[in-house]
Amino acid sequence: MGIQNIQGGTYAVCRIEVSKDKDIPYELSISELGTVVDYLYGEWLPDSGFQLADKPCLEIYYRADNNQEEMFIEYCLPITPY
Repeated sequence: MGIQNIQGGTYAVCRIEVSKDKDIPYELSISELGTVVDYLYGEWLPDSGFQLADKPCLEIYYRADNNQEEMFIEYCLPITPY
């Protein structure tokens, strides 16, 4: 993956916490991203007073400090007021 400059602006951000829980497979936790995306586009955006901005969405993955059992995903939806 190359380095890219990301254009600034306003983003709606949903943060998903993913952990290696014994009862929930790690991969299933990550699949929650689809549920978040469906919610943002289908429910939140139509009633938000915003519309999509003309730039790409972002997914940011990172681990909790010194914790290999836990990570976070931030889904960033570019928005602009109507």
